[in-house]
Amino acid sequence: MQVLNRLTILIAILLFGIQTISLAQIPFFRSIQVSKTGVPLKINGICQDSNKFIWLATTDGLYRYSGGGFEKVLLKETVESPDVSSVSALPGGGIIFGNRKGGIFKLIKGAIKSVSTGTLVVRSSVGGMAVNQQNEIFIALQGQGLLKIAGDQIDNFTTDDGLPDNYLYDVAIDPKGTIWIGSDGGLTQWSGKPSKEAFQNFTTVNGLPDNIVRRIDASSENSVGIGTEEGGFSIYYPETNTFFTPEFFRDWSKGSITSILKLENEYWIGTQREGIIDYEFKGYKRTRQFTKNLGFEGNFVNCMLKDHEGNLWIGSGSELYMSLGEKIEFKRELNGAQLTNIHAILADSREKVWISKDDGVFCYDAYMEKGIVDEPLQGTPFSSLNVISFYEDKKGFIWMGTFDKGAIRFNPLTKEVKLFDESSGLINTSVLSIDGNTDEVWFATLGGVSKCSFTGTEVGDVGNFVSFSEENGLGNNFIYKVFIDSKKRVWFGTDGHGLSCLKNGKFINYSEREGLKSRIIYSITEDPYGNIWISSATDGIYRFDGTTFRNFSVAQGLSEINVAAIRTDRKGNIVVVHKKGVDVMDPSNYQVVSFSSDMGISNIDPDINAAAVDNKGTVWIGTQKGIIKIALDARVGSRKPVLLLNDVFCFLEKVDSVAGNKFSYDRNHISFDFAGIWYADPQKLSYQYKLNGYNNEWITTRDRFITYPNLRPGDYEFMVRTSINGNFIDAPTISYPFRISFPLWQRPWFLILSAVVLISLFYWYLTARDKRIKSLQAIQKEKIESQYEILKNQVNPHFLFNSFNTLITVIEDDKKTAVEYVNKLSDFFRNLLSYQEKDIISIQEEMELVENYIFLQQKRYGNNFKVNIDLPSLVLEKYSIPPMGIQILLENCLKHNAVSRETPLVVDIYHENYEYLVVKNNINEKVIKDPSTGIGLQNLKNRFQLLNQQVIKVTNENGFFIVKLPLIK
Repeated sequence: MQVLNRLTILIAILLFGIQTISLAQIPFFRSIQVSKTGVPLKINGICQDSNKFIWLATTDGLYRYSGGGFEKVLLKETVESPDVSSVSALPGGGIIFGNRKGGIFKLIKGAIKSVSTGTLVVRSSVGGMAVNQQNEIFIALQGQGLLKIAGDQIDNFTTDDGLPDNYLYDVAIDPKGTIWIGSDGGLTQWSGKPSKEAFQNFTTVNGLPDNIVRRIDASSENSVGIGTEEGGFSIYYPETNTFFTPEFFRDWSKGSITSILKLENEYWIGTQREGIIDYEFKGYKRTRQFTKNLGFEGNFVNCMLKDHEGNLWIGSGSELYMSLGEKIEFKRELNGAQLTNIHAILADSREKVWISKDDGVFCYDAYMEKGIVDEPLQGTPFSSLNVISFYEDKKGFIWMGTFDKGAIRFNPLTKEVKLFDESSGLINTSVLSIDGNTDEVWFATLGGVSKCSFTGTEVGDVGNFVSFSEENGLGNNFIYKVFIDSKKRVWFGTDGHGLSCLKNGKFINYSEREGLKSRIIYSITEDPYGNIWISSATDGIYRFDGTTFRNFSVAQGLSEINVAAIRTDRKGNIVVVHKKGVDVMDPSNYQVVSFSSDMGISNIDPDINAAAVDNKGTVWIGTQKGIIKIALDARVGSRKPVLLLNDVFCFLEKVDSVAGNKFSYDRNHISFDFAGIWYADPQKLSYQYKLNGYNNEWITTRDRFITYPNLRPGDYEFMVRTSINGNFIDAPTISYPFRISFPLWQRPWFLILSAVVLISLFYWYLTARDKRIKSLQAIQKEKIESQYEILKNQVNPHFLFNSFNTLITVIEDDKKTAVEYVNKLSDFFRNLLSYQEKDIISIQEEMELVENYIFLQQKRYGNNFKVNIDLPSLVLEKYSIPPMGIQILLENCLKHNAVSRETPLVVDIYHENYEYLVVKNNINEKVIKDPSTGIGLQNLKNRFQLLNQQVIKVTNENGFFIVKLPLIK
């Protein structure tokens, strides 16, 4: 008999366990592939840096994740081993990581640098690491104690300093700054002071379940989570100096605890081979286990992390999983069968969930997970009723609206039940929605609305029904939803006439005339600000502030416009339920977060108004695929996607976006690489950007690389913002101001200087031009005067008389010479006419004229007039003088000096240092001088002055008259 009793008890326990598992509300876990190359790896550690990137320490090196994909970090040759054992974020940015061979490194702004350990040569594998707000780094070494790095100060603490063992697994820092160390010698508490007395060690003697402490969670000031090798999980309370081991772990024999993550109300505990244990330390202190049979595919949980969005990350072997934890949980089975086709749902004040299915009404504990499923109507005449709505009144009785039999009132404690139909005064027996207040219940039906009051303690203690229809002013008799708001106004969602409201005994109907375009209203709720929200069949949702309706549809971030139900959760979020999934809107800023296939919610196809809110503000949704529980920990609008400007490029070359924001005029091809981080659903991110100074309109895109080619010089500001649903109100925005410099010739100072220079040049040009014109005019005047003087001299009767007398004498004596004389005279006048229009002529050309002149004069004076010429070919060919310059000087010689056998006239023509042409003659002054105007030599002086600003040198010394003419090159 005892054996039979024990067997019966064992079977009952097993059945109870099976039911518990089948009833478990399970989070969704999404697997994310780390290595696309298929390289085998193991995830050893995980952290999130100050830029919100997630970092994985793996046996295949470091990986960085931003939501779009994993990027493997190329480790330097100095990183001897790619087996990265630990990683932690640095408060000032960047990360620190260690490997199995004892290497410790920092990665900051893409640069990897080895961390100095002073005189200590680290050969042990690097365990857990922690960094405090003072940027002091604490590293658990598996064999060499604790390493502390504070700037250049390196300290190594071992058993000699008070540690119980040198083989350390983990180190953590609590909010007070206390350091907690897990080792083979137990748990150690350290104030941070370098003294033996500062280390306080705890072992099994003090209540620790096992002396080998593998993992520590010190994120709370009041408690420390401890994971051991063989003793399971325990919590230490410093204020009372006590250890507490949850009942689930008191006989633990399933391997070591490998990771701990403390959440708002619970600990997630990663195990070596039993998946994740979820222990609630608040509320009901329930314990759940997530394994392959319960939604989580991993067994060996290496590490866990909660990111800034509230997402949970689990490293399990080579797989990375993401979950929302208890924020979204699923129940897909009931009594071992698939949970499908839920028509109505209620979470009552006793924390029980009521659901209606094709095969009846069921009830189970919402949070206790006791494994008891009740069929409350079983054994009553109403077990086969098709229930389509629920409501719990203030007496704790459950109202159930049926499709065609009216409404029943059920006492959960006594199982008493009462049916109310048309004979009881109900206006119609198809009750689609029920709501109420302190002592009143309203029924929305296919024929109008009814209300009744209740006063007694029995299910039948219900007063008379009062009904309303179109005849009483109700917009329509087909009512999908009845809702009583905080001001005790009663709202009705109709099929065909929009929204109706009963206020102060009068009906007010709202439709397209008041801005409500949709005529079919399915569901109604109220936000924390007193606004009324409604869902429609064709236009998404509306917000009514008492005056105007505002529509929110796909353009505002919703995933679907046919909304079956709308509810307000405990944080004030508007939960929008539709066939594709669930959208959640923050009514304060209208940001929408969608939960769809990435969170395990897709094609749920809920019935109209198959959603309920319990006393905790948790939303329960009945779908065709099971039950969804949504318990968000914050307003969805309070968490924004993170936006980062990764790099700035100039002609596709990376520039320092922090130090450099000035570009030269020819470096005007600027590109921007940016990224948004929203791990819950990265594909939902979209961006808007603009470049102030170029275009002032926001441009919407999903691209993350924008290029502006051929920008003109000027000041610009690149701005980009991101949104998770296309609603950019209050969207995080970053900007990058930069300048493209004007070229030198376009800068203001250069333009001013250029204008001054141009004006000066123009003024100089005008002045020089006037001077040149005056100079040319003077030269021309001198030339004309010279020509006049020459012509005057040449036609001088005395000159002609002497020339003709000489010619007559030659003709009588030597006709041949006479002919030559005439030819030379002709050449002289021909050259004279040829050169008189030029400003300067070569010495060679001048000498041709001079030779003809000398020939003519020597025919007159014979050997009494002698000219010695000593000019090299370089002077003749390369240098010039004004025309007839030498001829004038020779003529002056003959004019002012007597020429006879007794007083011969000798003229020497030569050069002086290639600078001057010298004409020198002996002085034989005439007794009777020829008349002279003095124009010839002065004329020559003026012409040289005008031509090259040089002065003719004239001297009279030692019986010689010397004239030096500057050579013009």
